Amino acid sequence: MAYSPQMNEQIRCLIIDDEKNAHYVLVNYIQRHRGLSLTGQFYNAATAMEFLLHQNADLVFLDINMPGLSGFEMIAALKDPPKIILTTAYSDYALKAFDYGVLDYLVKPIPYPRFEQAVKRFVTNTVKSEPAIRDVEFITLKTDAGMVDFPTAEIIYLQSWGNYIKLYTETQTYLCSATTVEVERRLPRDRFLRIHKSYIVAVNKISSFSGDSVLIAVPRVDLPVGITYRRTLAGIIDPDS
Repeated sequence: MAYSPQMNEQIRCLIIDDEKNAHYVLVNYIQRHRGLSLTGQFYNAATAMEFLLHQNADLVFLDINMPGLSGFEMIAALKDPPKIILTTAYSDYALKAFDYGVLDYLVKPIPYPRFEQAVKRFVTNTVKSEPAIRDVEFITLKTDAGMVDFPTAEIIYLQSWGNYIKLYTETQTYLCSATTVEVERRLPRDRFLRIHKSYIVAVNKISSFSGDSVLIAVPRVDLPVGITYRRTLAGIIDPDS
């Protein structure tokens, strides 16, 4: 089973749990499931929330009882949380959990068939509820000149600029009222790729990849590649190509 049969796209997962044994089990299950990709592991909610400010995840396996922020407090604090599957040793919170809009509630120890059932629920809900983002022809963003429709085919790359982004085309640069996280969610995933916490690039505009930077031909510029993103980029473009 895969997240997107047409694109063979993997589901980006996070594990947030203060117990090492829980990580061990979930990592094993995620690796066993061909449709899943482990994006990050965290032992407290605060660190995970910082990660989510700069990067996206599709699905989070979240414990409830953790030091500092609880799983429920984390969900409440996130403005636009990913899909959540709660993983806990306690069945008492099941009714409360669904008030927080979670996708599923898994009680430890979690058998693999039950884990697989929860992932299948994610796929079913996502396919039914989300539009085919790869068909997006333009995105609308607020600029100093008002709302502007940007054809996705004309976007070269985007750069984080505080609470704004700089959007680059071949001929112009625009300052837009948005964040890279917000825009990344709206761009076609098969055509745009985050290469750094501050940069998103149109894949077909990359001329070469050296391992720690990519070259954009027009406008000619070298952009940094973050360590976290090198492996993904190397799977698409040969380094030193």
